Amino acid sequence: MENPFRYGEIVRGKDFCPRSALEKRLRNAFRTGENTVILGERRTGKTSLILRAAEKTRGRRLFRLDFRGIKSIEDILQRAARALADLEKPEPARTRLQELFPSLRFSTSTNPITGLPNLHLAPPPQEMGADQLHPLGDLWAELDKQRKTIVALDEFQDILALPDAQEAVTVVIKRVQKLSAMPFCFAGSVRHEMEALLPAEKSRIPKTTRLEVSRDDFDDWEKFLTGKFRTSKRKIDADVLDLIIAFAGNNPGDTLQLCAAIWHGTRTSQRIDAGIVQRGLAGVFRSEHKGYEQTLAEVSFQQLAVLRTLARLGGTSIQSKAFLRDTGITHASSVKAAMIRLVERRLVHHNGAAYRFSNPFFKAWLLREGV
Repeated sequence: MENPFRYGEIVRGKDFCPRSALEKRLRNAFRTGENTVILGERRTGKTSLILRAAEKTRGRRLFRLDFRGIKSIEDILQRAARALADLEKPEPARTRLQELFPSLRFSTSTNPITGLPNLHLAPPPQEMGADQLHPLGDLWAELDKQRKTIVALDEFQDILALPDAQEAVTVVIKRVQKLSAMPFCFAGSVRHEMEALLPAEKSRIPKTTRLEVSRDDFDDWEKFLTGKFRTSKRKIDADVLDLIIAFAGNNPGDTLQLCAAIWHGTRTSQRIDAGIVQRGLAGVFRSEHKGYEQTLAEVSFQQLAVLRTLARLGGTSIQSKAFLRDTGITHASSVKAAMIRLVERRLVHHNGAAYRFSNPFFKAWLLREGV
């Protein structure tokens, strides 16, 4: 039987846990042309929600541009080409892009794995600046005239990684300000960066609503997970399911990953207990330990000391005497500096009240290994 728990990818259909209230608000924004800013931590299902709402909005199609991990303007345009190819098929998209970007060269090829056509941007002869984004705005303007498209800019805060980030942001924002019929959806998982780009108190985007995505938005998250176990003929009690969710730090994507590991280590008609949950967690460690070890190799000695203490004591009072004593670091300012760097590297999340691990399994692994 196929593992019913899907994670680390966009989910649809039976793999999508309903979020009726949030989906209704987002669909209404798409229908009326209202712009949205969606905030939610990593792996909370923001992208799946956007696709779901777009699919359910009659007469609209989705142009999704993923900014996650971008390093250059070339990256943005390459992904924009793929997004347009998804809307119009590769060859018409290539023709349109060639008209918009006459100095660049686009080509089509066949994906050797899927057998589907791909659209590629040939490497430009020199590094591209933020001004090269203006034709992308022209493309959005053409789509805007058709009044059929939703533009989703996913993980938008990663635009800050560009060498000329502020200029690039200005180009994007100014173009959005001029477009009225086409709704834009800005989604991001790093709150303080998204707030800096798109502050709530002084919005740079007209007609904007803000949405929060979390585990609490699901219609019935526990029922959804229990149903997945039940349909695959596994038995699980509510207290054991609560243990799984707690291990995963209440994060939907991490919960699904742990459930998938537990399912993989069980058989039909087996009842899942706390011991099986622990074995599932060990399975996650086996699949992820190389990444964890690489992370340890890349952090400084003080950053590692702060991570250890954060795992043991939590992050509500990182400048307390107890926290300092546990780290072995003399000065509170050094702890603060190390924590800021860990937040910048996205190993740690700061919600304003406390610091905590972005990946709860990395925290559990540190505690288990005693690193």
